[in-house]
Amino acid sequence: MPTKRDWARALADRSWESDAIVLKHQGGSWVRRATLLGREVVVKTLPSSGVIGAIKSALRLSRAWRQARGAARLERAGIPTARALAVVRTRGHEHLILPALRGETVLSLVAGGGLPPTRAAGLARALGRQVAQLDAIGLFNRDHKPSNLVVTGWAGDDPTIAVVDTVAIQRRRALPRMLFALLVEPLGVGAPPTRAQRMRVLLAALDSVQPGLPRPARRAQRDRWWAEIRAMLEGHGDPSPRVLPTLASENRSAACS
Repeated sequence: MPTKRDWARALADRSWESDAIVLKHQGGSWVRRATLLGREVVVKTLPSSGVIGAIKSALRLSRAWRQARGAARLERAGIPTARALAVVRTRGHEHLILPALRGETVLSLVAGGGLPPTRAAGLARALGRQVAQLDAIGLFNRDHKPSNLVVTGWAGDDPTIAVVDTVAIQRRRALPRMLFALLVEPLGVGAPPTRAQRMRVLLAALDSVQPGLPRPARRAQRDRWWAEIRAMLEGHGDPSPRVLPTLASENRSAACS
């Protein structure tokens, strides 16, 4: 198992950069897929300069360390994710090294519209169960949007969904807010889910949180959640994303926005 020093040495040999595939570049931040130490990884490079940057890194309060900590929390809870292999600080930057996860984002699958109906239904139910699982262990993902969720495999019509951007994992309970996050991004890119899809997600979450509810109570709770989500949508304004996510159905590594 490579040590932090091994990863630091691999990064210092900057020859890897010429073969790296740029997944995202915004301002001074880069997300690149590369091969380091014989392993396919994603390297997220973030600006980290001056005394404040050094202190945040040393205290593990930087964005890279927050993402690493969030992924560790999910992994301990049995939720698929990309757990950090190392956080390496260099002059002016901090590098988060992640395993490369192969798969397609939930957003690309939803926007592409090519899923068979049984798989589309299975995906909706799995999304609801995952939100309920997070809430059950007292965790809230503020950025639980479909472009940050990668389907890494299928067992029949049941997908495995990995959370790849974990910087916004918090200890609080706000299940309807995560359901809102699942909905707002598809609306913003012109791929709104159908009512049937929305209800499958809500009911899967509800049945996980409160199994066995009588039908009237189940319907009433579903409607309360949906009223909360609608109020959030109305207060949100234009759902268009500031940075347009990739919509093509293609293999994707665990790039984190």
